[in-house]
Amino acid sequence: MILPTSILSVLLGSIITSQTMLNQFQEWKTEFNKNYQSKYEEIYRFQIYIANLEIIQTHNSNNNYSYTLGENQFMDLTNDEFLEIYASKDAQEQTPFSNKNSDIILTHKTGKKVVLYDWSDYCMSPKDQGNCGAGWAFATAEIMECYFIIDSGQAYFKKFSQQQLIDCVDGNYGCETRSMNDIINAFEYANEDHISELDYYPQTGRQDACKGIRGQHTYALTQFETIQRDIYTLIDSLSNGPVVAGFDISGWQFYKDGIYDCFLDKKPNHHAIIIKVLALHDEQDKDYIEIQNSWGQNWGRKGLIKYSLKYDCNAFDRPIYRSFKIQVH
Repeated sequence: MILPTSILSVLLGSIITSQTMLNQFQEWKTEFNKNYQSKYEEIYRFQIYIANLEIIQTHNSNNNYSYTLGENQFMDLTNDEFLEIYASKDAQEQTPFSNKNSDIILTHKTGKKVVLYDWSDYCMSPKDQGNCGAGWAFATAEIMECYFIIDSGQAYFKKFSQQQLIDCVDGNYGCETRSMNDIINAFEYANEDHISELDYYPQTGRQDACKGIRGQHTYALTQFETIQRDIYTLIDSLSNGPVVAGFDISGWQFYKDGIYDCFLDKKPNHHAIIIKVLALHDEQDKDYIEIQNSWGQNWGRKGLIKYSLKYDCNAFDRPIYRSFKIQVH
């Protein structure tokens, strides 16, 4: 039987499209060093990759969004799998939303871009927690790194060991985040037991047996406090340095650039991050904070996300911590 030309064209187009997608998937696997245990798993991950690519393309074709999505290391995960690894496991932790914030939180008379506070020069590049979901450990180590420079005034950086926290903090669950209490436990450990430098206690990507403090010098987090969860207190806190907070990351999986608006952030999923920049009236006339994440520099704006301060984004529905002091021992 000879098929009509129109049907042949459709079939040929489908084969070419499938081969193109397969080649794209293979290139993505190589870039992110992805390997699967079986061909069945690879086929399953390929199907998820295609579905996620469609999500990205659909989003980016909609001009109503103020941010774009892009391919990254999470392309072979469903959103549920992504949240299972990186978000809080405590579904009861969401706190009531406060309407204290307004849609236009702050204004500037000139209407031009204004950066109020920017602590980027005092913080190192974002780390990559890999498949270890201990955002609380990375946020603790990284905020200590920022404040070591701020407090000491030294012109060089030190990396502190998030791995020591993953291995050693009692009451936490290693490469999991259960609640925002995890970060309090990490702060208290850093105060009582001190933290080693990363060179002496390197990252393994999993929870191992606790090795205790290592190296010539250790570092203690001697001060921190929980602040009121509103924009005005946050602004006051950012005048003295970056802060730590927990954010809903439901819609962050493929964030690439622009000012993130929380269209998916309706679930009680959180991840501990560092807020280090507050800016008003960017090029899109939006107020935002810039957040340093711990998913490596292939995610977002080289590991960072600009987050809108619109009132309905629930940016302040979880604890915020400030006033850190670091002491060398």
